[in-house]
Amino acid sequence: MKLKPIPIGSEYYFEPTFLFKRKRNLFEFWLNYFKNYKLFFSGRDALRFLLKNLPENNFYLLPSYTCYEVIRPFEELKLNFDFYRICFSPEPEIDFDDILKKSRQKKNPVVIIIEYFGFPVNYELEIPFILDVSHSLLTLSRRNFKIKPLYIFGSLRKLLPLTDGGILFHEKYMKDEIKKENLKALLIKLSASLIRYFHNFAPEATEFLYSFAYNTLDRKFERELIKDRNFKKISAITNYLLKRIPYDFIIKKRRENFIFLLDNLKHEKITPLFNELPENVTPLNFPFFTDEKKRIKETLVKERIFPPTLWPYIPPVIEREKYPEIYRIPEKLLSLPCDHRYNLKHMEKILNVIKDV
Repeated sequence: MKLKPIPIGSEYYFEPTFLFKRKRNLFEFWLNYFKNYKLFFSGRDALRFLLKNLPENNFYLLPSYTCYEVIRPFEELKLNFDFYRICFSPEPEIDFDDILKKSRQKKNPVVIIIEYFGFPVNYELEIPFILDVSHSLLTLSRRNFKIKPLYIFGSLRKLLPLTDGGILFHEKYMKDEIKKENLKALLIKLSASLIRYFHNFAPEATEFLYSFAYNTLDRKFERELIKDRNFKKISAITNYLLKRIPYDFIIKKRRENFIFLLDNLKHEKITPLFNELPENVTPLNFPFFTDEKKRIKETLVKERIFPPTLWPYIPPVIEREKYPEIYRIPEKLLSLPCDHRYNLKHMEKILNVIKDV
């Protein structure tokens, strides 16, 4: 009987070997911008905490390409916000003219900037902004900003093998209202993460548990995050791991894998979003546009290669009539995994599966 191959591209899992790595502070680079930072249980907690500490009369401009979890705290806190246009050609670009036009119509404008897929943004305006580095936390390159961001925040789980974690970089003192970690959510996510880890060593024996982790535990974890309205602190185990994760290795592997895919993925029906990988940029994954998304994805999944899903749908609050081009993104955007768990042989396997589609 043919054994099932180890999956490529599933969610990160807890890696016990990281418990014994040497200490290092990932945040040294970001502390060039701000003197202080706070750690939270999630990036959502970090954003909600920040918004509750900012003036209620701010007018926020959010990117038209985002997920509902970014929008949710603005709605819950009944803040004044709108969207600005993101264009894809094929890489994502900010419509600065749209920001200027909409910011002139309101008092106290603040722009939310997302650095999609790990690629840094050159912010050309002098309108105050907040930078979301959930995709670009490991992109350790100086940004060309006309002004310094008001704050920097992000999730730690998008790029790192952690069960929880969010961060907020800030300059001035901010009153600490953070409660203890969400223990129930932590235990759920840790269970799912350990199942994925052991699945690498015994895929056949743990197949049922592996499916259970995806279909049940991950959904429970997300429900717990949404349900909990308190600001929760980062878990003790994640706080410990942050000082021991081999960031240099993770950055090196992501870059190597991305460059290999970029150099060797030659397919007439695939258009990569980025045609180069600049120095010091650490990619989230390898994104591309295709009119054959469904067929390519089905072929990959059949071979147990799971394309990372960014945002499967556009939240209805982003009106289709105003931003029709954004609604086409989920229909054509697909990504390939290129994270630290994989080497060039894994990338070659991905390419071999895709080439005949």
